[in-house]
Order: sequence, then C-alpha cells, then structure tokens
Amino acid sequence: MERSSDVEALRILAEYPLIVPYPGFKKWEGFIQTKDLEAHLELDIPNYPSLKGISIKCAPEVYPLLVPLRDRAEESSLLNLLRSMSHALKSKSLFANESLDIDKQKLETVISVLKDFEIIGTSNISDLNHDDQSVTLSYVDSSGDAHQMVTRYNSDYPKSVLRIVKVDLPAETVSALEGSTNYTKLYESFRESVEGLIPFWEVAKDLEDECWVIDPEAPQRKDTYRRIFLTTDLSISVNFNTLRIGEMPDIKFFGCVSTVEQKRGEFLSRLEQEGWNNEMDVVSNLKRLLDVGSFPKKPLPSESQDALECIICVGGLEGNAPVQKWCNNDKCSSVYHRACLFRWFDELQTARRYWDYISGPCPLCKAKILCPINEEGPAKQ
Repeated sequence: MERSSDVEALRILAEYPLIVPYPGFKKWEGFIQTKDLEAHLELDIPNYPSLKGISIKCAPEVYPLLVPLRDRAEESSLLNLLRSMSHALKSKSLFANESLDIDKQKLETVISVLKDFEIIGTSNISDLNHDDQSVTLSYVDSSGDAHQMVTRYNSDYPKSVLRIVKVDLPAETVSALEGSTNYTKLYESFRESVEGLIPFWEVAKDLEDECWVIDPEAPQRKDTYRRIFLTTDLSISVNFNTLRIGEMPDIKFFGCVSTVEQKRGEFLSRLEQEGWNNEMDVVSNLKRLLDVGSFPKKPLPSESQDALECIICVGGLEGNAPVQKWCNNDKCSSVYHRACLFRWFDELQTARRYWDYISGPCPLCKAKILCPINEEGPAKQ
C-alpha cells in the first residue's frame, strides 16, 4: 500500500516533471516553466509532507513573487504550493537570467527513472540517490521475507545496461538478472527470481535445523552449499543446483583419507542400489544413504568446553571452528583444524604438494597426513 507522501510525489512528477525529489523527499530541485518564464527552484522541506520550516531558494528576479507564498503554505501541501508558484509566475512576464546549478541532462535522466517507479510502485523503492545514480529495489516474497537489490544507472538511462551492485542471491541468479536496461523489467525479473529460489532456501533451512553446518558458519541466501559435520574425522559438503532443487545435490566427502574412502564407498554403493528418492526430502535421503539415524547437532558453548582441541592452536586460532581427525594412525588421538594443519605443513620445508593436497608428518605421531589446500577442495580419491 502506497504512503500518502509517495502518492503526492507521483502527482507532483506528473504535473511538474521538471521538479525532482531527493531521497526522503526532504529536498526538491528543478524548474517551473511558463510560456515566457523558466525559474530554477530549490526547496528544503525538513518535515515533509508537512511544509513547516520550508525554505525556498530561487533567482533574485522571482524571489519577491515566490517567497511570500512560503509564509502561507505551512497548512497546505507541496503540490498546492507549486501550483500557487506557477500561477504567480504566469501573472508576470519575467525571465530569470540565472546560471543553472543543475545539469539538465541529469535531470532528464532522473525523470526517466522516476517514471519507471510509477509502474514498479514507490513502496518498492527503499532508496534513491541522485548523486551516485543508485537505486535500491525492495521486495517482500510470498513467505514474508524481505529482499533488497542495490543498482546503479548511467546518465543515458534507459539506453545502457543497469549495474547490479549488491544483492544476496546465488551467483547464477545474479548473472541471469544482468542485462536489463530499465527498472520495470529488472524488478519483475528480481521478483520472479526470488520466488523461484524459495524452495531452495526452505531445503537449506531444513539442513541447518537438522544438522551441524560448519561451513558457511553463517549461511546467507547466496550460499548454495552446506558442509555438514558427521564425526571428528568426517564431514560432507552438499552442493545444490538452485534451478533443479528436486534433483540430487552434489555431495563431497572430507576428512581422514581412510574414513573418506570407506564412507564414500558405502554411500555410492547404497546410491547405486537404492537411488536418490525425489519423493523424499534431502535430509531423509542423506540419512538413508549415509545409514545414520540422526545428524550431530552443534554443541552449545557450555557443552563444547571439554571437547577435543586442535593440538596446533589449542582452540585459540580458529575459535569455535570444529576439529577433525586427519591422521590415519588409529592409535593417534590427534585432531586438527584444516586451516591449522595447512599452515603447519606450509611452513615445513619437507612438506610436499600433490594437486589439491599438501602432505606432511602428523605433528603428534609423525605418520603421513594429506591435508586439502582449500576448504572446498575435492576429496582425496
């Protein structure tokens, strides 16, 4: 539902297309034109839509005509004030020979942008900045969640492509949104894309509720993967195709090489025999194929105080990040953060790199360990 101030702004734009509002409608600038006169105005309205405290800047030639109207305008509206000013200018054959402080080309561009907002609805524009030519679009989806997209337009709008500066959507969705030259089409695509992503966000939320998601630590809407903690020596990464959310996601295994090979083999064997059931949700499919009754939940701070600690940083370097068992020596009790183990090996002259892995001796028992170089690097085959 549009606010009364938004409705008045659209009426002013329709009747006085050369008068342009700044963000928040606290300042308006532009021209009032009559047959023989073009007057440049700057209106500061600190209490808009109320005209209390309004100040008017204009050329000296028209100042005696317009400023007296200010004193009688506090109980009126801006639209009525502009009408009074226009009538006063028409009654006099004056022309303000002033040097204009505003770029007319820029003004025409802003007018073109504002006309698109009439179609979109001003309630869906959360910010408009004429100086850096930025617009923030807003949309509340059918689930009640709010979304924003920061954009920029060029001075030749609507000829050149709009730039998407910031939006919390997956990269492939953002790529599909790029290329629009006007805000009407961009907003419609934005709205449709958000609605199409709701099933993915619901599935991802189910994973977060049922599992201990260790990466990303604070998932955002743009993140299309979730890495799940299983044991100290095993975790899996679930990577979604947001365009085909009903299909099986890509699943990768991480952790101790021997454990990874064993659990991946068991998983693939069950997958070959039973397949991925599209009638079941992702969590249920994972439980079935991993043969687990439930997933570990993230421990509360009080519960994790006595947990195993990374013997490299002793819990200090990586904070609350989970540790894993990387050493294949069953008699070795060591657990490490992946980042700590990588830094440890990276400083060893005897360490060796193999594709996406770095190899070195376990800091505790000296058995050979393979550590992924990247957090999302592929599991060791």
